[in-house]
Amino acid sequence: MKTERPLARMRLPKGFSHLRADLGQILKDHRTGVRGVVDPISQHKLACRVGISRVALSRIENGHTWPQGSTLDRIMEELEIDWPQVAIAGDSGRPALLFDGSLQGTKIYQLCQRLRLERKALGCR
Repeated sequence: MKTERPLARMRLPKGFSHLRADLGQILKDHRTGVRGVVDPISQHKLACRVGISRVALSRIENGHTWPQGSTLDRIMEELEIDWPQVAIAGDSGRPALLFDGSLQGTKIYQLCQRLRLERKALGCR
């Protein structure tokens, strides 16, 4: 039984609020040639081209995990997919998590924001 996954939060191009819930199926359909412009390709071959394991690609396609932003970019490039095919248009109304969305990445982002505020308070640009 699949559980509902939370929306993926990563840096998306302007004009897109979040990834589609059926992202994995979209990628799989493009990879297998059900839809898309590239010839069918095996999981192993695509995973090698993208730089991830076949198991990681399988987990993404089956909806068990979200890809990292850089991984999604490479998959989209290999399968010749554009953002409107994998993301929902709109404004999320919240700032995107930067880096990989980890706690450490978020802390780095918060530190940078704090430094900007302090520089501005001191009159520095």
